[in-house]
Amino acid sequence: MTEIVNLLELDLREHRDEGRRFHSRSVSRDHGAGKTGFSVYELAPGESAWPYHYELSEEEWLFVLAGEIVLRTPAGEATLRAGDVTCFPIGPEGAHQMRNESQAAARFAMSSSRSEVYV
Repeated sequence: MTEIVNLLELDLREHRDEGRRFHSRSVSRDHGAGKTGFSVYELAPGESAWPYHYELSEEEWLFVLAGEIVLRTPAGEATLRAGDVTCFPIGPEGAHQMRNESQAAARFAMSSSRSEVYV
């Protein structure tokens, strides 16, 4: 049987990059995925994960698991809460950034059509 993990209970690792600090874990790497990427992130209040950016070769999905995050896209900003999901297409129309402006930790997952992950 394939290993089952709980995304809300998964132990995450600290990640520091260019003044940002967050916790993450590559579930796809842990499970040896070969064609898709899937990672879980947790942002403390006041933190952001990555700069505003877009992908050139893969689409990504965002799933909010707990708490709330502010999502910036070309359409503007929106607050997403647990249960919300959205897709970022390839190219500038899929540009995005997530940050936590709340008073509690926020956890979200991202999947991509590429197995290489950077966390």
